[in-house]
Amino acid sequence: MASTITGCNGEPMKPLLILAILTMPMVAAAQAQVTESRNSKGGGTSGLIFDGAIGYSEVTLKNPSGSDATYRGPSLQGRAHARLLGTSALNFWNLDGVLRYMDLANRYNNDSQVETANMLGPGIGTTFGLGGFFLGAEYLLMWARHYAVGPISNRLTYSFSMFNAVAGFRRDIGQEVQIALSGSYGFGTVSGAQYGAKSNSAYSDTSVWIQAILSTDINPFRFFSGGKQR
Repeated sequence: MASTITGCNGEPMKPLLILAILTMPMVAAAQAQVTESRNSKGGGTSGLIFDGAIGYSEVTLKNPSGSDATYRGPSLQGRAHARLLGTSALNFWNLDGVLRYMDLANRYNNDSQVETANMLGPGIGTTFGLGGFFLGAEYLLMWARHYAVGPISNRLTYSFSMFNAVAGFRRDIGQEVQIALSGSYGFGTVSGAQYGAKSNSAYSDTSVWIQAILSTDINPFRFFSGGKQR
């Protein structure tokens, strides 16, 4: 992959921004109903939920020649969840904002040729939970940089969008704290127009994650709900 991708299409974040703007009032109304219901039953956290994860990822990119370039390495991911519906921390429907970073190395690196890749991007999605098990779907915009040193030496950048599916299990370890184990699978396409190829490059990744989850009383939708929530 180091010798094929040579451009950046600067793909705009407009789809994410439009979706966030359109859904924010609906999220605020749902949050107000959840808070009112919980308060009438004696309280309970109904604010933002923060999720930090560390994981390990394997990324595959299809070169225009038809060969696969495979990269592996540690990943970091953060999410902010806004509760739409739910009766507890284990039974819920959330709207999610996500930011992912991957620090990768070509699996075929050797003493004479080394290639690394960094990928970073935001996204938006939704998560459903029942009895500790959860499923989620996300749409992300990713920016990538590749550095190659050796007989092939260059610095390459590109961007792409991807869909990501998540599944896992979480459990309480405190009143407002949970831990979770999860796996994710992402797929997308890198436009061939970025590097002058006639065909696009398929992208896919698989990751495993360990997550720490913290519930708070922070309410980002107070403006839309007329200040009814704390």
